[in-house]
Amino acid sequence: MKISIYGLLLLFAFSVQVSAQPAAGLAQALRYIKAGNTLREANQFAQAAKYLSLGLAGAKNAKDAYWMAAAYENLGWLYRDMNDATQATFYLNKAFDLYKGKYSVSALALQKFVGGLKKQEEIYGGIDIGARGVKVSVIALQYASNGRPNFRIIKAESINTGAAEGTPAAFAATAKAVRSYLDTLLNRRSIARNRVFVVGSSGLKTVLENASKLPDLNKALKTELSTVWPDDIPYIDAATEAELTVRGTIAQNEWLTTATLDIGSGNTKGGYFTADNQFEYVDFPGTSAMTRKIQDSGKPVAQSAQQVYTDEMQSVVGRELGRKPEFENRRKIYVFGGIVYALITYLHPQETNKTVVQFSYKDALKFQDLAIRNYEALTNPDMSSIDSDEVFKKAQADVKTVREKIFKRDEIIAGATLLRGILEECRRSNPETKEFHFHRNGQIGWISGFIMKMIETEYQQQKEQ
Repeated sequence: MKISIYGLLLLFAFSVQVSAQPAAGLAQALRYIKAGNTLREANQFAQAAKYLSLGLAGAKNAKDAYWMAAAYENLGWLYRDMNDATQATFYLNKAFDLYKGKYSVSALALQKFVGGLKKQEEIYGGIDIGARGVKVSVIALQYASNGRPNFRIIKAESINTGAAEGTPAAFAATAKAVRSYLDTLLNRRSIARNRVFVVGSSGLKTVLENASKLPDLNKALKTELSTVWPDDIPYIDAATEAELTVRGTIAQNEWLTTATLDIGSGNTKGGYFTADNQFEYVDFPGTSAMTRKIQDSGKPVAQSAQQVYTDEMQSVVGRELGRKPEFENRRKIYVFGGIVYALITYLHPQETNKTVVQFSYKDALKFQDLAIRNYEALTNPDMSSIDSDEVFKKAQADVKTVREKIFKRDEIIAGATLLRGILEECRRSNPETKEFHFHRNGQIGWISGFIMKMIETEYQQQKEQ
């Protein structure tokens, strides 16, 4: 018989409630602190407060400054979760004062969180070298009144350089684009160097490794960037990219109930967190591979796309998603990527200002059908029902960008066909209740997640010193 994680947490909450007494010594105080933190994570706030207070009292009686600080810290996180910024700040400052006085924890640790409650913004820049092109993101990190990190997109744009084509011209264009964006971040925006990240995507790495051309791109980057960015540029792997996208895009309270898929040009990657905090990921070909397979068939793309998918891609997609059952079991799937952005732009232009847009499997069918049968209608959507001039102008600009700068018709057909197939696999067991959501911040998900993980890791390391 399987017991849900929520049931286990409730059972745990009940068991500790029965046994609570004033701490007889430091060992019991530590158990109370740990129990309180577990209860906090299970949203059992009243019981969490009780046990953390008992743990704090026990640490005080034992005159142990470190565990007093730990108790104050966890009380701070508790009140953060309860949206009480005043109490959160009070307890976190108490913890900070104890840590810095005796345990060498720098201001970057707790002060990042406490300072965030005062609405301070920090600016970061990220450059993502992808299969289709180079993307730059300038984002502002600010901790909200509940102490959780929020990201605001200041700038997000890309240059299509076609790095995955593997030609010297594409590599030169890619290197020049990276240099231009570094100039934007470091010089024109004066972002501190340690807050700028340059990373190659997992999809690009896979494509170029298969063609034995990754060293050629690295050489072009090294030559172009030697005076401005001498560091080697790392390539993120698919598992890490998928996990960081979740961390940087999806609210933590949805991690156990949702899954994500990023349908990129170089590859499709995604995954979900399990109850034991493990990240399960998938990785399979993206839209460029689909386009090449259709073109290699020698038949017109519009006539052959669905058959090529059925013959060559369906088994790959089905096998990869099938080995991770929560893609079928979980009701809500977040789907990112340029092809999904194109669907939302063309079929739901009125939603241009919404960060999260729900769409359906029927939308994917319509998207594919229009791309094949009436491309003119697809790429010139009716926007007469949009009342707001601001929304209308934004929607017009988005449509123009997708039509003229991102996808050609054959690429739209290929991507729409792959998207349809992916959604079919995800909705096999519950087609009527499955929900698909496009999140616009998916485009900066990895850099947001990277920053959050960096702060979290540094905080933990410094706290343990």
